[in-house]
Amino acid sequence: MVRTGKQVRTNVEKVLEHNVFNLKIGSTNKYNPMVIYIEGKTYITPNEEKESYVNDIKDVRFALKRHVTEILCRNKIFQNNYIIDFQLADGRMKKNKKSFLTFEVLLKQIEDNVLKIEDVISSGKDDIYDMVDTVERCISGKHFSMSKTKA
Repeated sequence: MVRTGKQVRTNVEKVLEHNVFNLKIGSTNKYNPMVIYIEGKTYITPNEEKESYVNDIKDVRFALKRHVTEILCRNKIFQNNYIIDFQLADGRMKKNKKSFLTFEVLLKQIEDNVLKIEDVISSGKDDIYDMVDTVERCISGKHFSMSKTKA
């Protein structure tokens, strides 16, 4: 294999604006974006003192999973299978201390109609924002505040 020194970048990523999440949508293959990822990052802070926040975070994870399933049931772009990676060190959470939360949802497009990332965004943007807003409402309902930055 001969290297020319110039590597071809095949991934594509777009930033979506949101009030409390740093939000991105992308694919590792811009020419055939069969698998799309949606990534959200934020900091959450418990506003109440509790012995454990584990059950609250389980409820947030479940709300995300349930909403992704609902979106896929009414959606004509993606297959019904998906992967969710939801990470938060909920065992270390304390009142008034920010903790980093990140989630990534991997969705596979229907093979007969693979859309470019821009077309996925334009046709699925409302569903994406609806999903993220559902997570935000669930987190707020558990008495956590949210922020895009740690400061």
